[in-house]
Amino acid sequence: MAELKLEKINAHLSERQAYMLADAVVRLQMAVDAGTIPNPMFVKAKEAINRAVSEAVTKFNTMHRHHMIFDVLVMGAWNLPAAHKEAVEANAEVRVDFIADMLPLHQLVQAAKPLVVKRGDAGSSAPAPRRRGAMTCQCCGRQVLAATGLIAHHGYRRPSDGWQSASCEGARTLPFEVSRARLGRLIEELRAEQVSQARHMDAVELEACPIVLVVPDHSKPNGADGRRPTRSVTVTRASFVEVKSAGDIDVWIPDFDSLKARDLKYRARGVEALTRDIAAQSARFEGWRKTHEWNPVEEAWRALSQATAADG
Repeated sequence: MAELKLEKINAHLSERQAYMLADAVVRLQMAVDAGTIPNPMFVKAKEAINRAVSEAVTKFNTMHRHHMIFDVLVMGAWNLPAAHKEAVEANAEVRVDFIADMLPLHQLVQAAKPLVVKRGDAGSSAPAPRRRGAMTCQCCGRQVLAATGLIAHHGYRRPSDGWQSASCEGARTLPFEVSRARLGRLIEELRAEQVSQARHMDAVELEACPIVLVVPDHSKPNGADGRRPTRSVTVTRASFVEVKSAGDIDVWIPDFDSLKARDLKYRARGVEALTRDIAAQSARFEGWRKTHEWNPVEEAWRALSQATAADG
């Protein structure tokens, strides 16, 4: 999934609509990472995303008069790919760049759809069949190839981190069917991160540390991909007005109290996601038992007998 950046779409939204979009994205990202999405939450988030996309494209079309030359009418995230393809074929670079920044919204909604659980559906689905040569990663629980005896490299999105990392912490370790040692270390790391995040929240609440904003850097030209580079800006109550009025960055949040509340809200959700992740991983750790062993002759994993697995 491509990196999600909201700066360009926010510039075409009302303050309220930008806030609702950010809230919907955070909620949906966390739910996708958790692996289960209640249908009412999915519907609400999808509607907020679609409204934001429609509003942003309408304003963009008005500003650039693109509504006169393009046939695809963008009413929500679902037809962004078609609009992007049309713009690419027309060599409309400005429109291509604008829609490209919104494509991850479409990808996020698509990633969420298979995870939606309607009322009464819980527990009704059968487990996915194991892929040939695949074993279970200790950390993310996914089925990953382990033909060499170790879990292969693979990406993973933790609830507190958001988008997919380059490699899961369980890569290049023994499968979960054989060991839970890496999982135990992961739980310790998650708990330490939870404590750190909670302390940072306290510091933000007391205004003992600045808030970091990631904003487009207008002092630099667009990159090779046509996107504006970003930079981090530290903001305090004393510096907020100066930062907001600076001509080289865009800050759509109206005042420092709103910025502080937004930062605390997102951090609280991150701590909540970590709490859920720790509980889920701890349950996996406590319920573990060894079920497989490596056969060096066949260079393959072999299931243990039920009696041997129970002893393990």
